[in-house]
Amino acid sequence: MYDLNELSSQYTYILEKHIKYLHQGNHILLYQKLFDFRISHLAPAYHLNSFNNAKNEYFEKDLPELLKKGVIDDNDLALTSLKVQLELNALLIAIKTSLDKLVYFISRINKSVSPKTTFGRIKENQKASGLMSEVLKKKNESEIMNLLYENYLNWISDAVKPRDTIVHYENLNLDFKLLNSEKFEPVFSKFEKGIHKLEQKDLQNFVDNWLKLSSEFIGVFCRSLN
Repeated sequence: MYDLNELSSQYTYILEKHIKYLHQGNHILLYQKLFDFRISHLAPAYHLNSFNNAKNEYFEKDLPELLKKGVIDDNDLALTSLKVQLELNALLIAIKTSLDKLVYFISRINKSVSPKTTFGRIKENQKASGLMSEVLKKKNESEIMNLLYENYLNWISDAVKPRDTIVHYENLNLDFKLLNSEKFEPVFSKFEKGIHKLEQKDLQNFVDNWLKLSSEFIGVFCRSLN
């Protein structure tokens, strides 16, 4: 579980560390924008905590109560696992929403980027949309664009794919993987959309990488103002 108070303090420390660049560039209003961005910084961690709580409640409370009934039908299982599914959706949406919030800051240092666009994506044919169009063009000449490009290849493309599925098509299928004789973990899939196995470790990786990217982004962005 993430300590949100600690993450919030770390974010504030990073912001205060780079405030000198905001003073020098007469960008005090940007400080408030960056401070407000703390919510987006924390959101994926918050939702992963909620997902873990829902998962634990399912196995420690809901499922044992169902087993006591002696007979479990599909409707029972669907209802008790609903919270796990809801929290997964909230987590995936929070990651994409937080990525979209980066666009505003990029628009302040790159006039080719509209603050009204989205983070976008790079297709297999290397055609890009949204912010990623500009990232592809300038990844070799801009530190901040290179940061976004490397993260896109490393984890972002994997994180936004299931989000796009649940937003535009339908929920992922939920199954459970046996870890040992007493412990299970949820596994999500949607084979027709190319999502074969989304596990707990993948969600953890997404959030860890987001927190790292968000923290690094603040420093690179502030330095880019001057």
